[in-house]
Amino acid sequence: MSGESAPAAEILTPADLARRWRVSPQSILNECQRGKLMHFRVGRQYRIHLRDVLMLEGEQTPAPAKTARSRPQIPDEIGD
Repeated sequence: MSGESAPAAEILTPADLARRWRVSPQSILNECQRGKLMHFRVGRQYRIHLRDVLMLEGEQTPAPAKTARSRPQIPDEIGD
């Protein structure tokens, strides 16, 4: 270990991340316990590095925007 610690702003609690992602803190804890979210523990408390969160957020692709569905165009020769 290098002995350097991350600035407090770069370490999130489950509650901090829950607010950021608009989910419950329990959802964050569940993801940590399942191994889906990188974390470390300080005693019994969970902590998450901001860099890991940013990396995860960068991997997420936004859902395609829903567009109004229109009727398919039928070629004139079929529609007659």
